[in-house]
Amino acid sequence: MNTCLSITCIALLFCVPLETQQPLVNQSLAPHATQSINIGISHTNRKQVAQLLNSLLSDEFILYTQTLNYHWNVIDPYFSAMHSFFKEQYEQLFNFVDRIAERVRALDEFAAGSFAEFESLSALKTPSQGRLSTQDMLRNLLDNHESIIRTIRVAVETTQNDFKDAGTSNFLAEILVEHEKMAWMIRSSLTTK
Repeated sequence: MNTCLSITCIALLFCVPLETQQPLVNQSLAPHATQSINIGISHTNRKQVAQLLNSLLSDEFILYTQTLNYHWNVIDPYFSAMHSFFKEQYEQLFNFVDRIAERVRALDEFAAGSFAEFESLSALKTPSQGRLSTQDMLRNLLDNHESIIRTIRVAVETTQNDFKDAGTSNFLAEILVEHEKMAWMIRSSLTTK
């Protein structure tokens, strides 16, 4: 029933000329660019926190893309298990990407959102893309997770002490713990040489 209703609404939307369609949001209720934000963090500090978060967002997006690539291209005797493992990882990374972007917006700044921005803001190394063994994929992911962990560890202190933003500091600490668990799972999947 809901599916039919949704399809009907979409069909109607495309049948009505754009100039006669009503906005989905009441414009009088929509936020205005001139509205100020007063959350106890100075404008300068919010801007600096947003820059820090956008760099992390970029790292997370690069790692997400790398993990998605490995999910698609893994060839392994334990293919099904590795394919599922990479899927769990990229889904968690996508969650980080979304949460970090929303945190930037909560600070009334704009989140990075293009490949060009992600590439220019990311500190992660992107290894060559050719055919890689599963172990090489895991090593690459572990290196990038550990790099992000080190970055977040510093950012937790910086956002709290330098920028007086306890909310972002706590937010980052939660993501740090999740990354440490993800790195542990990858580390546990690596064979020793």
